[in-house]
Amino acid sequence: GGIYGGLGGGNIIENCIIENNVIGIVLGGESQIKNCIIRNNINGTADLQGGIKSINGGLITIDRTLVHDNSVGIFAWLGELEVTNSTFVDNNIWVSNGPFSFVNSIMYDTSESPWFLENSFSLSNEYDNYFYYSSLHPNSNPPVSCGSCYEGEGNIFVNPDMFNPSNDGFTLNSSSPCINAGNPDLDGDGEDYTTDIDD
Repeated sequence: GGIYGGLGGGNIIENCIIENNVIGIVLGGESQIKNCIIRNNINGTADLQGGIKSINGGLITIDRTLVHDNSVGIFAWLGELEVTNSTFVDNNIWVSNGPFSFVNSIMYDTSESPWFLENSFSLSNEYDNYFYYSSLHPNSNPPVSCGSCYEGEGNIFVNPDMFNPSNDGFTLNSSSPCINAGNPDLDGDGEDYTTDIDD
């Protein structure tokens, strides 16, 4: 495996590339993942394992992180998941018994099938779960298990227009509809990104 953070929380994983494991990261309790690349973590024999596995509750925050080509991008159980400014390409995602939010993030599937089939959500919880100001590709009906989670403010259902995603080129082209489409006031202080460096 890649990183085992234990069940007590307090983990900060920053500026890392985590790749080519059966499980990339296992976290329990409150933890943070920042500015990381998590890729090609494949478990061919067990469900719900691959990129990021969160167990034992607690808040997991993921910020400015690229998660791609894992058998499961995120498996989150019993905790809270907050994702901002991150990109997910060709993963499955499972969230169970805890709230989640994805803000200013991109969900993209390079295949011709609807994105949620390969970059899919299997949700079994009764909490409010939403995407906000995120790009969800392509424009298709969400899975029934997601309910209204795609109805958050500011979402766009478009191809994000990446440079060459089939060959790990995830940079946005200058023509991308995702540019300047994020929440202009990410920290909610009434001041937008033009003058607030926190946004």
